[in-house]
Amino acid sequence: MELVAEGFDRGAKAEVSGGEACWVNGETVRINGVDMTVTVSADGNSAYVSDVERADVYRALYPNTLNPTALLNDDDVTVTIPRAYTYRVSHGHQALDLPMVSRATSGGRLLFKHLTAAVVVEVKNDFGIDIQVDSIVVSSDSYQLSGSRAITLTESLAVSACTTATAADRRVAVRFNGGTTLTVASGETRQVQVPVLPVGAGNKFTVTVATHNVGDAAMQYTFSRTQTTGGALSRAQMGYAPAKFGGVFSVAANKQVRFSPGNLQYYCSSSSPQWRFAQHQYDVATFAAAAYAANSGQWIDLFGFANNGCGARYPYSNGSEYLPDTSISKTPYDWGWNNAITNGGNVTSRWRTLTAAEWSYLISDRSGCVGLALVNGYKGMIIIPDNWVQPADVSTFVSGTSRGYQTNIYGSEAKWAKMEVAGAVFLPINGYRDNTTQKENATAGHYWTDKLESSKAKKLLINSSGEALYDAQPAYGMSVRLVRDVQ
Repeated sequence: MELVAEGFDRGAKAEVSGGEACWVNGETVRINGVDMTVTVSADGNSAYVSDVERADVYRALYPNTLNPTALLNDDDVTVTIPRAYTYRVSHGHQALDLPMVSRATSGGRLLFKHLTAAVVVEVKNDFGIDIQVDSIVVSSDSYQLSGSRAITLTESLAVSACTTATAADRRVAVRFNGGTTLTVASGETRQVQVPVLPVGAGNKFTVTVATHNVGDAAMQYTFSRTQTTGGALSRAQMGYAPAKFGGVFSVAANKQVRFSPGNLQYYCSSSSPQWRFAQHQYDVATFAAAAYAANSGQWIDLFGFANNGCGARYPYSNGSEYLPDTSISKTPYDWGWNNAITNGGNVTSRWRTLTAAEWSYLISDRSGCVGLALVNGYKGMIIIPDNWVQPADVSTFVSGTSRGYQTNIYGSEAKWAKMEVAGAVFLPINGYRDNTTQKENATAGHYWTDKLESSKAKKLLINSSGEALYDAQPAYGMSVRLVRDVQ
């Protein structure tokens, strides 16, 4: 008899990724109460058992080791959700052991269907730094899956279930053996399968991933995504539910971006020049006139329009030759597109400058998403993401300018960290540079957009009255905050 497995039919409440099973040689399947040994085909796509007693209707469970007390009587199946799941590898295929049952005969093929699902959690690292995943939590109306540590997919996965009605919360705790962590390099995408019990009312579930910076464990981030489709879930909807984590910001009706983790900075050195993002969102380079020289050995962060090193337009110089009326976004004159940023993936063509139209949409068309603030003693402006959820234990974000820069106050790094973890972006004010003179550094922030028109460049101005787009002299040095497109 051939054993065949597939996911639930379309419209079922639970699904398995791709409808695939991981048959394992030597595993047992219980057929009509008798334990049988499985032999896997050479290609790993099907499995066989021998010496099966002839019957009009077969009732079977695979893998038998998952639940040896399962009852399959008539058309009723009673299977307790297993307390342990394990990653298995068979013919190069790796998947979770998920309980399957069969209750019918189909042309000599015993057709199995899964009782629960595996969600593929996709962690896409757009931070610009290497991260490690500390936990993955999949929660639904009735159950929760939580991970105390992340895994490499060669490690086994154990699940302890508590689904009694009297439990404080219905929790399935996922623990990853071996003490390993899942490292996701900057720009990398990794996938992890986690088992999901049948979802609750409305078939909605949320995936939450907690991570930290590999180079600085104190920098921790937590992000969530909710699968919001109501009604029955199809294979495409639940079998593969990617969760691309991080605060996302709409910059047009059908376009989203993620912000870099800090303002752009440049190290002036003839032997080892480099670009980086500021180490904190509120960091600005200490202004010194002498720093704006080719070999000063100092970090700077106020740049003339399109002065990114391309075409002898040096980051430390005043703008002297102007580009034609055009957009620099994703061109050789774009800071992020032209340069490899050391803590931003260290490759070119990854980051870019927001267009003037995108800045306008970001700050004006998304109602209530922008507010002045004082963060760890630095003045600036907060922008909250599309998927904003206010974190607990810190002041609730208030949009607008009701109290100038004290409209929102997060007086310590720890308090701001909770906002940052939730996806909030902070643009610190740092004035602007006229030749080697810094101006308005205590009152206003000036951020370049992409656009040059009639010898004037478009900038975003932030001051105590709010924010708006204005024309500016391209020769002035201003702040740059880059973004990445959400793919």
